Amino acid sequence: MATKTRNDLIGCKGTVTRQIEVLDAQEAPDGTVDIYVSDNMGNTYWTLLDGEIDLDS
Repeated sequence: MATKTRNDLIGCKGTVTRQIEVLDAQEAPDGTVDIYVSDNMGNTYWTLLDGEIDLDS
């Protein structure tokens, strides 16, 4: 079965909700904080700690 491009979906925006655990965190001199996380999908990655991430204390 051949695939086809879904042009109607290209450019749409959405939200992804995942559970994360912070594995490492670093603050730059300008005050920005990068966090290294592991998510519930088995991925690990660096991301910016900003208003889009809510952490449980």
